[in-house]
Amino acid sequence: MGTLLFYYTLAVMLIILTAASSCVSTYLVSRNRAFLYVGAAFLFYFFDITLVFLNDFNFGMGQEYSSDMGNPLSLITGFGTFLMMVQAICYFLNAKSPLMRLGLPVAWVVASAVVLVAFADTPFDSFAFYLQRALFFYALLVVLLAKFVQQGDGPLRSRLWKFRYMWLAALVLTTLSIAEDAYFMLLGASDVPGVLWTHPDRNFCENMMLVMFAVAAIRSSVVYLRLRYNSGMDVAEDDESAERAFQRGLPAFAQRFGLTARESEIVGLVVHGKDNQNIASQLGISLSTVKVHMSNILKKTGCANRKELVQQFWKG
Repeated sequence: MGTLLFYYTLAVMLIILTAASSCVSTYLVSRNRAFLYVGAAFLFYFFDITLVFLNDFNFGMGQEYSSDMGNPLSLITGFGTFLMMVQAICYFLNAKSPLMRLGLPVAWVVASAVVLVAFADTPFDSFAFYLQRALFFYALLVVLLAKFVQQGDGPLRSRLWKFRYMWLAALVLTTLSIAEDAYFMLLGASDVPGVLWTHPDRNFCENMMLVMFAVAAIRSSVVYLRLRYNSGMDVAEDDESAERAFQRGLPAFAQRFGLTARESEIVGLVVHGKDNQNIASQLGISLSTVKVHMSNILKKTGCANRKELVQQFWKG
């Protein structure tokens, strides 16, 4: 069992670290802050798993197992993971409220600290402490659901709908993580001698949820970088994945910068590599009208030229 857990932990750490490095690499190319936040979240979670891995190693060397509950390093890695997750979600939702950006991570730290004091040396201390992690994930899921309901038929609602299966999977895995902790911590299974996987710091369901997020992040990074280099940043007409990414991104881009329907249409043609004359011919309007629209678009988006506009579009 110890050997199996060793390779399991290594595999999870490798996937998480790959997601972190791919997201940070994509940020350095695109300057899309969503990738930076997600990459930082995975990096913090990597170190969170490292603490568990260290405890397993020490236990295997004959030392007494030392839980991370109340460990300042565990609180730091947990806070960093949750803080960066919230930043990524706020960026996706275009939410700028300081309360939303900091409220949930700070609430988790405060709740964890209260639990450490209130449940110290009780049979429920470990369960109550690690329950706060699950409650944090529940809170994130509730926030996303509330935003989805509030959006009506807007483009943000369509973007959120695309993640419905991941949302449901996260809901199920979060619930199972509570059940897993309850079984091992409250029903006494954690007292079985020599069984590493019953230690309270390890939660397989939480690991699987983060691995799911990691795989999705790696895929997004690969698609983004492929669009950047293989398509020359303009959407190739015969590139189906690029066209799908374009169709998803245009409504959100227009909403973000307050573009009119005509301006949004022109942005789409610019991203497809059309010049002003081609745009005028395709839309059946004068060249001077196209120039006026382009001037308004550049002003609204804060871009100096068409190249910056295309770059801004792919940044999200």
